[in-house]
Amino acid sequence: MRKLGIKELLKLKKGDVVSIVGSGGKTSFMYELAKECSFNSKVLVTTSTKIEKPKANEVDYEFYTTKSNEFRNNNGITLIGDYINMENKVVCSEDTMKNYIEKFDYTLIESDGSKRKPLKGWSNNEPVILSKTTKTVGIIPVTVLDLEVNYKNIHRLKEFKKLTNAKEQEKVTLDHLIEIVINPNGLFKNSIGQRILFLNCIEDEKHEELARNLLEKISRENNKFLNKVLGGSIRNSVFFELN
Repeated sequence: MRKLGIKELLKLKKGDVVSIVGSGGKTSFMYELAKECSFNSKVLVTTSTKIEKPKANEVDYEFYTTKSNEFRNNNGITLIGDYINMENKVVCSEDTMKNYIEKFDYTLIESDGSKRKPLKGWSNNEPVILSKTTKTVGIIPVTVLDLEVNYKNIHRLKEFKKLTNAKEQEKVTLDHLIEIVINPNGLFKNSIGQRILFLNCIEDEKHEELARNLLEKISRENNKFLNKVLGGSIRNSVFFELN
């Protein structure tokens, strides 16, 4: 079987703006997709929230509007931000993104924060989706099933409990994940364009079975809500379509 990449599975075309939300792999997903898109193309990576300053091997160029470094509109991966804050995180305004999007073939935006926790709830102003978005990709790692509902595992625990009716210290269930995916205040809140679910951390038959069970239940609840469901392992660079 021919190995497929994320770009091919998403059916990206030049001019697409992809906003990435959720938890458990957003930044890695963004850089993996950027790498696939960068052959003979100009790829913009940025954030509508905050992301860690990239490693040297993750981007080809960095440009910050508050610094005097030169903007280079070359093929490859360019990270654009306004400045790096005291936590060594990149911050970028909506106006800056809008000013530079037209100069690139593909734009990838990390649009949600999860404090490196595998699950999250959403506050009133999250996620932050740019109006020019053509595809919203929501990420959930299947390995969250059976984790305990607590502050250690879940960012914005109060909002998560309200969204899913989960109780503190109980285990995360498929029903909780279904609610996260299809609830208007969940993963795809504020989404624009196509809604694409990516189930991460599928690295064995057990995880794939869990993912397919989740997809089956989501389809029963609302089979027209999602445009596409992908699965795979960002860590292993393995990606496939589930629906």
